[in-house]
Amino acid sequence: MSVHFELLDVVTLTCNIADGRFEKGTTGTIVEVLAPGVFMVEFDGDTELVLPAVKQGQLKLEWRNGMKSP
Repeated sequence: MSVHFELLDVVTLTCNIADGRFEKGTTGTIVEVLAPGVFMVEFDGDTELVLPAVKQGQLKLEWRNGMKSP
């Protein structure tokens, strides 16, 4: 089952990225959808990283609209 990510979804990294700068399990918020499957994710309130997330399976949905994902 594929997940459709949306603006302001809270997500968790499923693997280390950016040479280990962001570790598996790090939580962030999708702050912009740049293209299908490409998101700007904000980590720790001030660090932004553009991720081709869906294509590489790097994100797991945690929260949407105030509800925890199953």
